[in-house]
Amino acid sequence: MDVTSTAHVTPAATTAAHAPASSAASAGAFAGALGDQQRRLAATDVLGSMPPMVAEQIVKSVPGGKSPMGAVEELFKAIKSGEMVPTQEQLAAKDCIIATTARATQAFESPEAMWSTMRQMLGSGPVLQDAVSYAEAAQQNTTPAAAISTREEANAILGGPIPNSKLNWWETAIRFLVDQAHLAAMSAAGAANATASSSKLVG
Repeated sequence: MDVTSTAHVTPAATTAAHAPASSAASAGAFAGALGDQQRRLAATDVLGSMPPMVAEQIVKSVPGGKSPMGAVEELFKAIKSGEMVPTQEQLAAKDCIIATTARATQAFESPEAMWSTMRQMLGSGPVLQDAVSYAEAAQQNTTPAAAISTREEANAILGGPIPNSKLNWWETAIRFLVDQAHLAAMSAAGAANATASSSKLVG
């Protein structure tokens, strides 16, 4: 048996064995970095479509605590579950909250994951501090929420820039659309159950 020859081959074989593992680790690290970048971009989009004062609420929120913006959380869940399906017109309005939240549901598994990324971004430096510097003053100048009674009114509010002082209008518009989607889903489920019951009776 040629011991010298065997000893000579072993290091090369060991290197070859480690090469796939090393490549896999590199690919995993790259995928992780890319995923983190996509999540940050999605979070930035959502932040940009919300009034600046909301950012202050996000910074003050804590993991597992009360949602910093319940209306947006409900919107996220409704879109993620398929209960609310944004129209092409809403998705085409790239900077409106419905479009940015719809994109965020593709980057995040849950609203809390989105809030967590936003907390990290807002707390890591002055990147978005200018956007929230006047939030406290704006909170002193809010007006009562206007009644939202049509989809057109809600879409008009969410599709355009809203001053800080009109944050409650903006939140009311989101809740109106989410409630409308919820009622539509319940109605569809009720109709389906009625049809199923009728079929059983006929059978």
